Amino acid sequence: MKSAAKPYFPALDGLRFFAFLFIFFQHITFYLPSDRSENLILSFLHSNGWIGVSFFFALSGFLTTLLLLQKQDNNGRINVKRFLTGRALRIWPLYFTGLIAGYGLFYLLWNYFRVLPSDFFPSLKFHLPWFLLFLGNWGIVIRGWEYSRAVSELWIICIYQQLYLIWPFIVGQMKNFRHSLFISLGLIIFSLASRAIFLKLGAVHPQIYANTFNWLDTFTLGSLVAQVLFFKPAILDKIRGPFSSFWQLTVLALLVIYLYSQTAHDNLGSRQNIWSYPLIGLSATFFLIGGVKPSSLVFKFIRNNLFVSLGKIGYGLYIWHVLALETVFYFAGGKNNYLLVILGLPLTILLAFLSSRLLEKPFLLLKNRKEN
Repeated sequence: MKSAAKPYFPALDGLRFFAFLFIFFQHITFYLPSDRSENLILSFLHSNGWIGVSFFFALSGFLTTLLLLQKQDNNGRINVKRFLTGRALRIWPLYFTGLIAGYGLFYLLWNYFRVLPSDFFPSLKFHLPWFLLFLGNWGIVIRGWEYSRAVSELWIICIYQQLYLIWPFIVGQMKNFRHSLFISLGLIIFSLASRAIFLKLGAVHPQIYANTFNWLDTFTLGSLVAQVLFFKPAILDKIRGPFSSFWQLTVLALLVIYLYSQTAHDNLGSRQNIWSYPLIGLSATFFLIGGVKPSSLVFKFIRNNLFVSLGKIGYGLYIWHVLALETVFYFAGGKNNYLLVILGLPLTILLAFLSSRLLEKPFLLLKNRKEN
């Protein structure tokens, strides 16, 4: 798939929105009544909604790698400075706005509605420098989430930024499919080994979950789809059969069964072992391929204009959703109630839409000018 045109796959925007929904409904369960364990659906989402994170990393690995491979093919090399500048213009404005708004509003809400925790400022003093340097996930590995609830989602963006620093150099070594496959297998093995070592050393949640190395295999699995599409596109044309609606629903059902078996007695079970991440990453990759070649009824549904439009503002949805939930929670009297379900998502969409128009759009226009 060697082309000067920037690739676009509408179905992947729809898939991004549904990945966000998994994360959103997981985070809602933290605010709902404490008897959620008696509700099978709420209990499952509380323990396993994080699979949306795997879909995010697989999608990012695919899109980033395909973009870099095309840049390398068109220009003979990857302009690392231009790539990183483009990523900064895409990520930084909303990231830093979310960081300031998250800590600021969290402070105001706590101060107004209840007594501010005594260790809020010590926690802020520790975590803020890490987040300012895009190392917030490592601060969480060291000290846990603490009182960073309204910015806790930013740990994923920190990992993205760290991976973007090294990925142009990795893709730069992918001269053909054999090279790229060898490199990818090496990265996957490295990720598995690092997870095994951390677990052997007694790492506990979130020391595995928020660890950059932990997500390298999922990111690489998404990248592999881009490598196949770029170097060997005929392969994807030959394997459309397994990506029918029947098999997509079957894979989803098997994924649900696996996750339930892992978390039935321990809600961290799927996040505290070696193999859950690559297995879920493979499932995300399976659906990613289905989105690249959307022919099933599942993806005709996901490719709905509404879902695609919401997926396009997926970054804003992710950045603002915890802040939206915090706001609804406190203005509802600080009680665990279902107003979060009714008002949380519309408020998140509104904030994401406004930020996409008022904050992100000017920087994206600047990014496009610099890339052309």
